[in-house]
Amino acid sequence: MVAIYTQMLNAGASATLPQILGSGATATVYATHMHDQGSNTSVQVAVKVFARDYVETWQREVRACGIIRERAMLLHVDPPIIRMIRADGWVTYDCLVPSLQPCILYEYMGSDLSTMIRYQRDEFGCGLPIVQTLQIGLDVAYALEFLHKCGIVHTDVKTGNVLLTHVCGEDEPAQYHAKLGDFGTSSLPGMTPDKNVGTVEYCAPEVTMALPYGSGCDIWAFGCTLFRIATLCHLFDVYDEDGCLLGHDDLPVPADDSASAESSEPVRYRHMTLCFRMLGAAPKQFVQRCRKMFTSRGQPIDHPDIPIIDQTAMLQEYGLDAYALVCMQHILHMCIQWMPDKRAAAADIAAYISTQLDQPRQE
Repeated sequence: MVAIYTQMLNAGASATLPQILGSGATATVYATHMHDQGSNTSVQVAVKVFARDYVETWQREVRACGIIRERAMLLHVDPPIIRMIRADGWVTYDCLVPSLQPCILYEYMGSDLSTMIRYQRDEFGCGLPIVQTLQIGLDVAYALEFLHKCGIVHTDVKTGNVLLTHVCGEDEPAQYHAKLGDFGTSSLPGMTPDKNVGTVEYCAPEVTMALPYGSGCDIWAFGCTLFRIATLCHLFDVYDEDGCLLGHDDLPVPADDSASAESSEPVRYRHMTLCFRMLGAAPKQFVQRCRKMFTSRGQPIDHPDIPIIDQTAMLQEYGLDAYALVCMQHILHMCIQWMPDKRAAAADIAAYISTQLDQPRQE
């Protein structure tokens, strides 16, 4: 049995960890009911237990959550961001040699967007309806707007970091409240940004190429995330299901197809060719900093003749109706741009989505 110990638990609260919600390289997340003997109440919480080698990641996440909480209290707002209960916790295992690891207690959310996408694919074979996609997108856009005002760049916006609570209304379609989580790689005020951030399918070009980045990388990732919800596919498919670099008939497969590190040259080149295919020639400002990847005309240096896709035709292939097609085209245009300063602000994206949800849908 595993027990949670924090300074606040000195009052007599206790918890057990019977269920693993998810696990990654840096941490494992458990679900548990925490009982406070003082108030004789029990509440379900999520406990994120960090590996001992990732204390700095824990510290960064704690600091990010602290900044978020302080600003939210100051402004009397409740942003759609996972709420930290407390972070002064350590986990010890009942054994002869105890193992201490840092942990964070969070509010419990029912699921995450990756799990929903798998269910949607297995049960229905198509993406979420556009209204539900926009509802989730609106929550995430509000979260990003709040983070960016705090001076925080999330750096790893993706489906797995969007947490969901399912709301069922009587005689109404199912709705979901989304909250953004996982701030272990966030760029925080006064701290040097980490270059090794993000998940390659959601990475903006500047992140892939290890260039300086800002809030614009979150906007790019937001566009990739909404595309994933609406179509069940990645906008930029770098890997196949087995984790190998993916190739198309009209796209090059890098010579070193065994490389899996997101920072490797083959993966970078693969990602840049996909960006070119989607957006056309890279602008001069970008090419000047990535001369190994592009010709002077902004084309992939080894494969300058890769065809540029028609975004409208691409979206139609996924079976989106006319309303969904227009919404996704506009969102992609706001988010997926070579240069960060050409991408929309989170507040503008939220305003657009809110307008679409407020107006009657025309079939």
